[in-house]
Amino acid sequence: MRTISSNPHRAYSDTIPVHSIRCIPGVGFHAALQMEGRICADMYGDLPYGLFALPKATLRGAAGFIFTEQDVPLWEQNAGFLRKGMFLAPRLHHVSRQPEPCITVDEVVSLRASCHSYFWHWMMDSLPKVFLAEEAGFKGHYLAPSWSSAHWATQSLQALGIHTDRILNQDFEEVHAEVLYVPTYFCGYNAPFNREFIKRYRAWILSMVSPDESVERSRLFIGRRETSRFRRILNQPEVQQVVENFGFSTVYFEDLSFQHQVQLAYSADALIGGHGSGLSHALCMKEQSLIVEIFPHGRIKSSDCYEMIAQLLQHRYRPLESCEQRDGDIVVDIDQLRGVLSRNL
Repeated sequence: MRTISSNPHRAYSDTIPVHSIRCIPGVGFHAALQMEGRICADMYGDLPYGLFALPKATLRGAAGFIFTEQDVPLWEQNAGFLRKGMFLAPRLHHVSRQPEPCITVDEVVSLRASCHSYFWHWMMDSLPKVFLAEEAGFKGHYLAPSWSSAHWATQSLQALGIHTDRILNQDFEEVHAEVLYVPTYFCGYNAPFNREFIKRYRAWILSMVSPDESVERSRLFIGRRETSRFRRILNQPEVQQVVENFGFSTVYFEDLSFQHQVQLAYSADALIGGHGSGLSHALCMKEQSLIVEIFPHGRIKSSDCYEMIAQLLQHRYRPLESCEQRDGDIVVDIDQLRGVLSRNL
């Protein structure tokens, strides 16, 4: 077992297991559910907005399911989608090496979740936790995703001013926290109810990354590789030829550092892409930019997560739909795409 200590001056009372150490306005939260008949503590209930301290908590598994000192599972909505048995017997998965069995940390905020390998959820569910914690003066450690596919998680934390010494991204079966700090629940899907918070969160990202204002404005098409698992654009060469005629360049965000991604997004006044995580960068674009989101056939506006960002920043949002049914992949109607660009650029 390893032990890590951070701040010896703990901001919690031994007599009150959960309380707010600072009021942070403009954040919404949801009530918790009961799971499979087992009592599941509700983190939020009637508590005020803020950062809450939970003494002697345990985080288990790759998704970081939370248990109180009394071994009561805690429904912390950002931890992802709980299913029967998951929080009773969590298991590590996608682990490429033998994990250390456990670690004890003085003060920690957990950024792990069952959905954290998706960039959208990292940007809109996990990083807002960091913003809330940093705003509240948190100086402890962050438990970051350990999966190799989430390398951008650690990179983004560093770009946002979190020192490497405060980031824990190793594989642990259990993490014992002397104090687990849990920010008030926020989820990207609730963005319409948290507009002011999202604007402050966006401003924080931009202030930490400090994109170069002098960079020439650009137009970006989010490319999808043939090896992509989901929502490949099957006629991508044709699409690229059309968008290039309108001044777009193709970008593969996954190849770039987090800081470079934010810089590209901030300097772009138009963004085109298939429904997917790359469109999260609409959050970092200047207001009233053009966003074209292309859905698989039959699923247009099946998810409004990127449209919500567009509404928040007054982007000009234009949804398109694949003209063919291809098992979740996309075939872009070239004439329709050309028409949208002609009318909006």
